[in-house]
Amino acid sequence: MSKVVKRFKTPKENKSIIFGLELWKDWLKYKKLFRHYLEYANSCVEFGKCDMRWAFEKWRRADDLMAGALFKKTYDELTDVNLK
Repeated sequence: MSKVVKRFKTPKENKSIIFGLELWKDWLKYKKLFRHYLEYANSCVEFGKCDMRWAFEKWRRADDLMAGALFKKTYDELTDVNLK
């Protein structure tokens, strides 16, 4: 909490310090994002993990695919399927 208070108490002449801290935070954010994509890409080509990732993505997207298929059908087709 003391760091936050010090940041708000900095005089107007030292705004470059705050700007530098903002740049540093952005750099850390992009570094974490880049690391995430590297780990994702590595797991997509690593033996064993790529099969598990493919199966998990297929399982995760199955509900969206089924919902899309149901939205394309008419009401009469859906009632026919339910009555069978």
